[in-house]
Formats: sequence, C-alpha cells, structure tokens
Amino acid sequence: MLLSALLLAGFVGVYASTSRLLLQAATSTQQLATQSMLETVRLQGASPVANAIEFEEEFRELSTSLAVVEATLWGAKGERLAQGVLNAHHSTASRLGAELEAQGHGAALVMTQRTPIGDGLLVVSRSLHDLGATKRILARMLLWMGPLVVLAAMVTGWFLAGRALHPAERAFASQRTFMADASHELRTPLSIARAHAELAIESLHSPDIARSAFKAITHAVDDMATLSAHMLMIARLDGDPHGLILSRLALAELVGDGVFELRVLAHKHKMQIAYDEPEVDIFLEGDGAQLRRLLTLLVDNAIQHARVGTIRISLSAERKHVFLLVEDEGPGMPESLMNTAFERFVRGPAPAQQTVAGHGLGLALAQSIVQAHGGLIALARSRAGGLGVHVRLPK
Repeated sequence: MLLSALLLAGFVGVYASTSRLLLQAATSTQQLATQSMLETVRLQGASPVANAIEFEEEFRELSTSLAVVEATLWGAKGERLAQGVLNAHHSTASRLGAELEAQGHGAALVMTQRTPIGDGLLVVSRSLHDLGATKRILARMLLWMGPLVVLAAMVTGWFLAGRALHPAERAFASQRTFMADASHELRTPLSIARAHAELAIESLHSPDIARSAFKAITHAVDDMATLSAHMLMIARLDGDPHGLILSRLALAELVGDGVFELRVLAHKHKMQIAYDEPEVDIFLEGDGAQLRRLLTLLVDNAIQHARVGTIRISLSAERKHVFLLVEDEGPGMPESLMNTAFERFVRGPAPAQQTVAGHGLGLALAQSIVQAHGGLIALARSRAGGLGVHVRLPK
C-alpha cells in the first residue's frame, strides 16, 4: 500500500510539474507571437493602424513558426481593422474576455491574448494542440509503464518542457538585446530630428535657417529608414534563414553589373573599384537580390572605412565552392576587433580625422546573407594593408 501511494504521489507530482512547465513554455511563446504582431501596428494619435498586407504576411509567418491560428486588430468602435485567420468559421479572436485565457478543448484548444494598443485591441490566438497532445502522451506513460515510469517520465517531461521553453527564452533574450541596441541607435537621429524641428519652428522668419533645419531632419529620417531596413532584413533572415528565392545565377555577370552601379558611389567618395572578372562565368544556386545586397554592403563598408584608394573585387571558383574577395587600401582593422566585427552595432575604426557613417549593421547583415546561403565569411588583412572580406559560397 505504501509503495502504491508513493508511486501514485510520484505520478501526480511529475504530471503536475511537467504540465506547469509546458504551460510556462506556451505562455512565453504566446507573448512572443503577440509581440511580433504588435510590430506591424502603429498609432495615429490614439487609434491603431495596420497595413492589411503586412499584417497578413506576419500572421502567415507566425502560423507556420509559432502555430498562431488567428490575429485580429480591433478599433475603438469594435470594427475589425486587420485580420489573419486560418479557419474563418471558427473565430477565437473575440474582443471580450480575459487578458490571457485558454479556450476550446482537444484539437481546438487555443490560448488567446488580448493586448490594448491605443484605444484599440490586438487579439492573438495560438493553437495548444501540441501541448494537449504532449500531456496526454505523458499521462498514458505514467499509467501504463509501472514503477520505472516515475524516473522516465521526469526525464521525458523535463526534456519536452525544456525543448519547448528554451527556443522561446533564447528568442526573447535575443529580441531584448536587439531592441535595446536598436533603441540606442535610433536615439541619435531622433534627437537630431527633434532639435532641428524645434529650430525650424523658432526660425520660420528666417528661410535659410529653416531650410537647413529641414535638410538636417531629412538626413536624420533617411538614417532611421536605413537602420530600420537593415534591422528588418536581419530579423527576417534570423527568423527564416532558408526563406530565399533561389535560382541558377551567372555570378560573374551579377557581380559585374553590381560593380558598374557601385562605381558611381565610389567615385562620389573619390575612390575607384577594380574588378578582376573571371574568364568564364561562374554559376551557383542563390538569391540574386540578396547576393547583390551582399556586394553592396561589402563595397559600402570598404568606402566608409577606407575612404581612399582602390577597392579590388575578385571572383573565383573551385569544384564545389565560389570565392568572392573584396579588398581595400584603407587603415585596416585591428586583430582584436575582427573577432567581433560581425556582431550587430559594432563599428570599425574610422580613418584619421573622419567619422564612420552607419550603425554597425553592414557586416552583420552580410554575414546573415552568407549564412542563409550556407556559406562562410571572414575578415583578414588585404594585400595592400587594408581590410579584406573573404566570402565562400557553395555552388
């Protein structure tokens, strides 16, 4: 009797603790899904506004990655402003209800979170079918497998809960760091824009001063737009590293066209680009738009940090790999910085008496593009003493 009671108590304890951990994982993932949908919504005054296409695209991505089944943005008067739903005949995104609650049962079990935004409301529902299935499997194991099931269930339960919880924890930690860095970087152009907006208001009687202030505001807005575009691209590649549009590319031609366009940018900074084009074209499977962006990022990085001389670009291939090399004649980069240069918001040294434009996202985005193609990227000293960026891509 005592053994049976101990086994029963062990079964109940294991089931309860595992269920609690699984629910924590589900709650963390729910919060991550809601935060991702909130990023598609902006406020005009107190009213939430969302682009229906962007809202639908974000919902589709989350339905695949985080099992989101419905997301609805409600206005102040109860009107639907935007919606994404997998099953239009079984809506769970009601405006009324608790801030966080579970609805339904079995395969239809969902967790719904309601988040006020301005005078509206964002409602996001996520399927808990996997959670219910995991708990049912665990219950059967505890009931059928005898005395050894206590130990086995504890290991299995912790494993399942850990596997479900750790990705969400890593995603939250990464998101917190990324958003903190992004907020820091956005603070400078926002401060510049605000200061010049105040100057323009105070100087309406002086057209020259007002014009200069508006010009500075325009530059600050362009700066924020570039930063936002780079952050969104990195986030998209991190979230779906295999979401490339692949086709068979003539890489030598692609790089040659890119060099032709980038020579104008280099000339503007009193620099030249020399392209060592291969005698025969080189083909690989890749995303043409992303690889053109990669070349632009590497050349722009060379322009910003070298500021003088010639940027040399070479392309070669072996049996299974393609090699792209971008070298400059600038001051180079310290060995200590090469280990962290691909981290986000890390800037390289500026040439003497000059400042480096940008936010330290160029090499981070370049690395994301290369890794999405299954390649490698590394830094080394160039033959001219500057910086050389070596890229290896699979054919």
